Amino acid sequence: MKSPWTLALLVLAVLADLAFTYAQNLQLSIDGDLAAIVLPRADYASILHDPFGWQVLTQGAWYAATNRFFSHVAMREYCLYVPQLLQAFFSPVDSVYQSIALLNTVGQALLLYVLGWYAAGTRRLRSPQLWLAMALMAPFFQITGYNGQMAVIDNAFTYNFFYAFPLLLLLVLLWPLYRAGRAGQPVRHHPRQQH
Repeated sequence: MKSPWTLALLVLAVLADLAFTYAQNLQLSIDGDLAAIVLPRADYASILHDPFGWQVLTQGAWYAATNRFFSHVAMREYCLYVPQLLQAFFSPVDSVYQSIALLNTVGQALLLYVLGWYAAGTRRLRSPQLWLAMALMAPFFQITGYNGQMAVIDNAFTYNFFYAFPLLLLLVLLWPLYRAGRAGQPVRHHPRQQH
């Protein structure tokens, strides 16, 4: 990969795939859980007001979709504010579809980038190895076609808040362990210096 055009071509390939993905995401239908979580429906409202589930322990309450407080809050806040911001450029209905396409595509881009760290061993955006890894992984992120068999980013917008984004966070948190294991070194801990 010595050619001066290699990096530019790899970046262009990944960005073209993401642009195509965005166009595909604009065609997706809105899944049924969106309104129930964002408005919220009564059984989801309890999750948003009792994040640790104390009422389940103390009062025998029942919650839908337990253990997902942060996913519910993130989705609700995103859906309440991002479409509003996009209404400066799009109609109210189009802003909802644009916000869904934006989140799905950004989620895919971030997952490609983080998985590229793991494959290439670097986070540097100027690294041809990172972009090569991302370009090779991009076809596995299906929106149509084989999405039902091998989806990383789900067609259902809601599921990306509950699965893809927590996976992304987990991969970022596990990176120091992976890097140390790959180098055959112990994990380095740098405690804060006491003043």
